[in-house]
Amino acid sequence: MTDHGRPRPAVLAEARWPPPGAPRGGLEQGRFLHSRFPPLVVAVAEACLRQRHREAPAPAAVGERTAVLLSSLRADEPTAAAVAEAVRQRAQVAKPLLFQSAPTAALGELAARWGLAGPMLSITPLGDRLREGLALAGRLLALEEADEVLLICADLATGPERTDTAHALLLGRPPISPNP
Repeated sequence: MTDHGRPRPAVLAEARWPPPGAPRGGLEQGRFLHSRFPPLVVAVAEACLRQRHREAPAPAAVGERTAVLLSSLRADEPTAAAVAEAVRQRAQVAKPLLFQSAPTAALGELAARWGLAGPMLSITPLGDRLREGLALAGRLLALEEADEVLLICADLATGPERTDTAHALLLGRPPISPNP
């Protein structure tokens, strides 16, 4: 059971960044500027989705009912800082930064690539990013807003010796147990 009295969603697939045993290293930056956050979100989410669907896109009937939920304590601070600095200097903000500054930018790219068309949400929890993400995912499933929820918990390292961390779970409705 979750904190809200609902059964815990079923875990259909799971991935973590960095992957166990992987050497420390950077992620492919792709089309994102200044920040490791969007590539981190995309990398862990795709690793999770590949476990379930092997390759993009997900089957259409599944993708159209899959929600994407980002839970992050700090989100994309480097992009926010780059936009704020440009505004402070009264400089033109690069158009890709304006797109990227929304917490859901990486989710949109991911959803387009994998054919995910369910609700897309981003939260900044006050407490534990996984626990609060699981609670919201459980509500989405219970209210039948989605059949599956891709929950991504991600944050960039804040110190020189720390590592960026991310955890993705593809969740479904809990199995129905027969009444005794």
